[in-house]
Amino acid sequence: MASHTPVVATRVTGIPEIVEQGVTGLVVEPGSPVALAEALAMLLADPPLCRRLGNAGRRRVEERFALRVNAGRLHERLAAAVEAGAASEAPRERPTVTSRTHLSRPSSAGSQ
Repeated sequence: MASHTPVVATRVTGIPEIVEQGVTGLVVEPGSPVALAEALAMLLADPPLCRRLGNAGRRRVEERFALRVNAGRLHERLAAAVEAGAASEAPRERPTVTSRTHLSRPSSAGSQ
C-alpha cells in the first residue's frame, strides 16, 4: 500500500484497520480461494480501480501509519500520562546522593 499498489487482503487480525473494502483495497473472507481469484481478476480488468485503490491506500498509510505521525502521537500520549501522574501523586522525599559511596535516605520520625 505504501508503494501505491492495490491490495487484496483477508479480514483477519488488524487488516480491516488499514484495508477498507472498495476504498483502500479489496477484502475477501479467509479461506476462500474463489473470492481471492475474483478480486485479483477484478483488479487486472480495471486499471483505473487499481490506481484509485493504490492512491487511497498510500494516503491511508501516510495518515495513520507513518513513523513521524505515530511518534508524535506517542509523544503526546506519554506527555499527557506523565502530567496526569504527576498531578495525582503526592510529593515524596527522595534519597539524595552525598558522595559516590554514601546514599542518604530521609529519616523517619522516631526511628534510628
